[in-house]
Amino acid sequence: MTFPRSEGQIPIYYAQCSTGRPLTGGEHSERFVSKYIDESNEPLFKFGTGKSYAEFESHLLASERVDSFIEITYLVKNLSSIAAETVVHLYLHQEYASIVRPEKRLVGSQRIYLDKNEEKQFKLKIPISDLVIFNNKGEKLMEEGGYHFYLNIAGKESVARWNYTK
Repeated sequence: MTFPRSEGQIPIYYAQCSTGRPLTGGEHSERFVSKYIDESNEPLFKFGTGKSYAEFESHLLASERVDSFIEITYLVKNLSSIAAETVVHLYLHQEYASIVRPEKRLVGSQRIYLDKNEEKQFKLKIPISDLVIFNNKGEKLMEEGGYHFYLNIAGKESVARWNYTK
Protein backbone atom coordinates (compact mmCIF):
# COMPACT_ATOMS: atom_id res chain seq x y z
CA MET A 1 0.00 0.00 0.00
CA THR A 2 1.24 3.50 -0.79
CA PHE A 3 0.94 5.88 2.14
CA PRO A 4 0.56 9.60 1.28
CA ARG A 5 2.25 12.49 3.08
CA SER A 6 -1.08 14.30 3.36
CA GLU A 7 -4.66 13.81 2.24
CA GLY A 8 -4.12 16.29 -0.60
CA GLN A 9 -2.02 13.65 -2.36
CA ILE A 10 -4.85 11.10 -2.45
CA PRO A 11 -5.26 9.11 -4.62
CA ILE A 12 -1.67 8.00 -5.15
CA TYR A 13 -1.08 5.18 -7.58
CA TYR A 14 1.52 4.31 -10.19
CA ALA A 15 -0.82 3.64 -13.10
CA GLN A 16 -1.62 7.34 -13.49
CA CYS A 17 -1.03 9.07 -16.81
CA SER A 18 1.70 11.66 -17.22
CA THR A 19 0.70 15.29 -16.93
CA GLY A 20 3.35 16.25 -19.46
CA ARG A 21 4.84 18.67 -16.97
CA PRO A 22 6.48 16.74 -14.12
CA LEU A 23 8.59 18.33 -11.41
CA THR A 24 12.19 17.69 -12.46
CA GLY A 25 14.54 18.56 -9.64
CA GLY A 26 12.58 19.58 -6.60
CA GLU A 27 12.84 23.26 -7.49
CA HIS A 28 9.64 24.84 -6.28
CA SER A 29 10.36 28.00 -8.28
CA GLU A 30 9.64 26.20 -11.57
CA ARG A 31 6.41 27.46 -13.13
CA PHE A 32 3.79 25.40 -14.91
CA VAL A 33 4.86 22.04 -13.50
CA SER A 34 2.91 19.49 -11.50
CA LYS A 35 3.88 19.99 -7.86
CA TYR A 36 2.76 20.83 -4.34
CA ILE A 37 3.90 24.17 -2.93
CA ASP A 38 4.36 23.01 0.65
CA GLU A 39 5.33 19.36 0.26
CA SER A 40 7.18 16.78 -1.72
CA ASN A 41 5.48 15.07 -4.66
CA GLU A 42 6.67 11.71 -3.32
CA PRO A 43 4.49 9.66 -0.96
CA LEU A 44 5.57 9.13 2.64
CA PHE A 45 5.93 5.38 2.01
CA LYS A 46 6.04 3.99 -1.54
CA PHE A 47 4.29 0.77 -2.54
CA GLY A 48 6.48 -2.15 -1.53
CA THR A 49 8.22 -0.31 1.28
CA GLY A 50 7.86 -2.26 4.49
CA LYS A 51 9.42 -3.00 7.82
CA SER A 52 12.30 -5.43 7.70
CA TYR A 53 15.41 -6.22 9.66
CA ALA A 54 17.22 -6.84 6.39
CA GLU A 55 18.39 -4.50 3.65
CA PHE A 56 18.56 -5.48 -0.01
CA GLU A 57 20.33 -4.06 -3.03
CA SER A 58 19.28 -4.85 -6.60
CA HIS A 59 20.52 -4.30 -10.15
CA LEU A 60 18.86 -5.07 -13.47
CA LEU A 61 21.40 -6.97 -15.56
CA ALA A 62 19.68 -7.78 -18.84
CA SER A 63 16.39 -7.71 -20.70
CA GLU A 64 16.12 -9.86 -23.81
CA ARG A 65 13.50 -11.53 -25.96
CA VAL A 66 13.27 -15.30 -25.57
CA ASP A 67 10.56 -16.77 -27.82
CA SER A 68 7.29 -15.05 -26.87
CA PHE A 69 8.65 -13.70 -23.57
CA ILE A 70 10.86 -10.91 -22.34
CA GLU A 71 13.31 -12.37 -19.88
CA ILE A 72 14.48 -9.94 -17.21
CA THR A 73 17.65 -10.95 -15.37
CA TYR A 74 18.47 -9.17 -12.15
CA LEU A 75 20.85 -9.45 -9.22
CA VAL A 76 19.82 -9.10 -5.58
CA LYS A 77 22.15 -8.92 -2.60
CA ASN A 78 21.17 -9.26 1.04
CA LEU A 79 23.32 -6.65 2.79
CA SER A 80 22.29 -7.84 6.26
CA SER A 81 23.69 -10.30 8.74
CA ILE A 82 20.39 -12.21 8.85
CA ALA A 83 18.54 -14.33 6.30
CA ALA A 84 15.41 -12.67 4.95
CA GLU A 85 12.85 -12.64 2.17
CA THR A 86 11.45 -9.78 0.14
CA VAL A 87 9.12 -9.18 -2.78
CA VAL A 88 10.48 -7.80 -6.03
CA HIS A 89 8.10 -5.73 -8.18
CA LEU A 90 8.63 -5.18 -11.90
CA TYR A 91 7.01 -2.16 -13.54
CA LEU A 92 6.78 -1.23 -17.21
CA HIS A 93 6.80 2.19 -18.88
CA GLN A 94 6.41 2.66 -22.63
CA GLU A 95 8.51 5.57 -23.95
CA TYR A 96 6.28 6.64 -26.82
CA ALA A 97 2.77 5.42 -27.60
CA SER A 98 0.00 6.37 -29.98
CA ILE A 99 -2.42 6.57 -27.04
CA VAL A 100 -1.80 7.77 -23.50
CA ARG A 101 -0.26 5.06 -21.32
CA PRO A 102 0.24 4.93 -17.55
CA GLU A 103 3.51 6.17 -16.07
CA LYS A 104 4.21 2.72 -14.63
CA ARG A 105 2.30 -0.53 -14.81
CA LEU A 106 2.97 -3.53 -12.57
CA VAL A 107 3.77 -6.47 -14.87
CA GLY A 108 5.39 -8.96 -12.53
CA SER A 109 6.45 -9.77 -9.00
CA GLN A 110 8.53 -12.44 -7.32
CA ARG A 111 9.11 -13.40 -3.69
CA ILE A 112 12.76 -14.21 -3.04
CA TYR A 113 14.69 -15.56 -0.07
CA LEU A 114 18.38 -14.89 0.56
CA ASP A 115 20.70 -16.03 3.33
CA LYS A 116 22.78 -13.46 5.17
CA ASN A 117 25.16 -11.55 2.86
CA GLU A 118 24.07 -13.75 -0.06
CA GLU A 119 24.06 -12.45 -3.64
CA LYS A 120 22.01 -14.24 -6.28
CA GLN A 121 20.70 -13.83 -9.84
CA PHE A 122 17.01 -14.21 -10.59
CA LYS A 123 14.91 -14.19 -13.75
CA LEU A 124 11.40 -12.95 -14.42
CA LYS A 125 9.59 -13.88 -17.63
CA ILE A 126 7.03 -11.41 -18.96
CA PRO A 127 4.84 -12.53 -21.88
CA ILE A 128 5.17 -10.13 -24.81
CA SER A 129 1.38 -10.28 -25.04
CA ASP A 130 1.33 -8.27 -21.76
CA LEU A 131 2.70 -5.30 -23.73
CA VAL A 132 -0.26 -5.26 -26.11
CA ILE A 133 -2.51 -2.20 -25.92
CA PHE A 134 -5.86 -1.44 -27.47
CA ASN A 135 -6.22 1.48 -29.87
CA ASN A 136 -9.26 3.77 -30.11
CA LYS A 137 -11.01 1.25 -32.39
CA GLY A 138 -10.61 -1.56 -29.84
CA GLU A 139 -7.97 -3.36 -31.92
CA LYS A 140 -4.94 -5.01 -30.33
CA LEU A 141 -1.72 -3.19 -31.06
CA MET A 142 1.91 -3.95 -30.25
CA GLU A 143 3.91 -0.80 -30.86
CA GLU A 144 7.56 -0.75 -31.78
CA GLY A 145 9.84 1.33 -29.63
CA GLY A 146 11.49 1.59 -26.27
CA TYR A 147 10.16 0.13 -23.05
CA HIS A 148 11.60 0.75 -19.60
CA PHE A 149 11.47 -1.90 -16.90
CA TYR A 150 11.73 -0.70 -13.30
CA LEU A 151 12.81 -3.23 -10.70
CA ASN A 152 11.61 -2.18 -7.25
CA ILE A 153 12.71 -3.66 -3.94
CA ALA A 154 11.52 -1.87 -0.79
CA GLY A 155 10.98 1.39 -2.67
CA LYS A 156 14.41 1.43 -4.35
CA GLU A 157 14.40 1.23 -8.15
CA SER A 158 16.78 0.25 -10.90
CA VAL A 159 15.96 0.63 -14.60
CA ALA A 160 16.60 -1.35 -17.80
CA ARG A 161 15.59 -0.41 -21.35
CA TRP A 162 14.27 -2.88 -23.94
CA ASN A 163 13.51 -2.20 -27.62
CA TYR A 164 10.75 -3.96 -29.49
CA THR A 165 10.95 -4.30 -33.28
CA LYS A 166 8.76 -6.44 -35.50
